[in-house]
Amino acid sequence: MTPTIRTNNVIAALAPGDSLSYRIQVIQGAGAVFGWTDDNGTAILPALGSSGGADINWQLKTSVVGGRVQFTVPQNAAYLRNETSPAIPVYSLVLLFPTALKYTYTINQPDSGGNVKQNLVDIDFAGTASEQAPHVEVIEV
Repeated sequence: MTPTIRTNNVIAALAPGDSLSYRIQVIQGAGAVFGWTDDNGTAILPALGSSGGADINWQLKTSVVGGRVQFTVPQNAAYLRNETSPAIPVYSLVLLFPTALKYTYTINQPDSGGNVKQNLVDIDFAGTASEQAPHVEVIEV
């Protein structure tokens, strides 16, 4: 697997009310197969083996409730994480390649108007020439 990294700033300082926007685009092949989890092992977006479309978008939102930082994902209403202020959750993306041969993964921080304030991650994942047949390979970012 050969990643092409344009931007990889994996740490973002978020204030209450800020959010991060995530996007997976299938550039070659069909149907994204992925999983997105937090460092507690909670599966947030499709369980591994679930097939998505060719362009998938989701958000991680923050707020302060009762003096605790709350993390939510509108695309999964069941996901709610409450942390004390100094806690920093870590999220992992796992991509599989049974049908999609090339993905682009981006994370950006939008401003209050929805415009991109900061690009945090912009990476392509693609098989080498010898891996062009559909295959399964797990990548964590």
